[in-house]
Amino acid sequence: MKKHILFFLFIVFILGCKDKMNDPVGLDEIPKDIPQPIYVDGIVADSISNFHLEVNTGSKSRLWIGESNSIESRILVRFAVSDSAILANADSAKVTLSLYGTWKKGVGFNVFPLTRSWDETTVGWKRSSTDSQWSNPGGDYDTTKIASVVINESVVDFTFNCEEFSLLDTSLSENNGMIFVYDIGDTILSIYSKESTSNSLKLTVFYGDSTKDYSPVSDAFITNSTYIQGNNEIVMGEGYAMRALLLFKIDNTLPPNITINRALLTFAFNPDNSYFDSMTVFIYRVMGEWNEDSTDYHPYSVAFFTFHKDDTTFSETDITSLVQYWVNVGENYGLLLRAKNENSFCSRLVLDALHKPILSVYYTPPPMSGH
Repeated sequence: MKKHILFFLFIVFILGCKDKMNDPVGLDEIPKDIPQPIYVDGIVADSISNFHLEVNTGSKSRLWIGESNSIESRILVRFAVSDSAILANADSAKVTLSLYGTWKKGVGFNVFPLTRSWDETTVGWKRSSTDSQWSNPGGDYDTTKIASVVINESVVDFTFNCEEFSLLDTSLSENNGMIFVYDIGDTILSIYSKESTSNSLKLTVFYGDSTKDYSPVSDAFITNSTYIQGNNEIVMGEGYAMRALLLFKIDNTLPPNITINRALLTFAFNPDNSYFDSMTVFIYRVMGEWNEDSTDYHPYSVAFFTFHKDDTTFSETDITSLVQYWVNVGENYGLLLRAKNENSFCSRLVLDALHKPILSVYYTPPPMSGH
């Protein structure tokens, strides 16, 4: 009898397992209409603003000189010697500068005395300080040359005599320093500034049988661009800083309460009109109405992209978190693009505004109500 009971229980157990295999526990509890991801491609920017702003270059470790591809850069330097005894006995002085990284022989520049005071923290191509403009954009200077320099070595120098010591004497109001102005050679190169930990600009004063070295009290580079921007271009600039604002109106394209699985922003660039070895561009969330360089944007970038001169012409950047913020919060003022090294390099990246940038979004709709 006991054997029959055990056999019966075994048969019941096997049949129960079979039922569960055919109809797993909880399957009838899973919704049959799970939303499937949706792909939206080719969202173009509704508004684009591209603008230039003056940037502070006085605190950087490189100073740029030269002219190429519609970009020109000049260097401002000011030395100060307060020891009247040294100046009284000095008969000459030498400025030594060292080139940074790769460079090209044959680049030449002239050195002139500046005739207007300037502030390295705010000086630019058009302004000498926050509240003062140059009379001549690019710097006010006496056209009497202090020196002409042609770069053929990694370290170059030029010498001037006591007739130009007004460039050094701190007791004289005309000590506004000097400006290096490009002369020959189709390139732009850089030298070490006073902020560099090595090989920085140096002044050597010769007096009697002695010498004394000085570092600049101020130095900066100022940059101009004469590039004519095309109607279908967005220009990003370093040295001559250019920024861009983009607005993608997604209200009529993406429904509310969705989950952004992935959002990709695709850029294309024009290598023929660009001038750079590489450029990294940061993307920021705009926090208010547009007002060019006064536009309020979040201090931390949401993404970045980098182009190299030998790259293909497209770059994809993930901005999923930003698009999800626009959907959740609804404050979509667009995004701002700025170059990473806009106040320490000299370069230009031209983006294609005709076919790019475009925004592509993968999203999941919310579950159907009642499930």
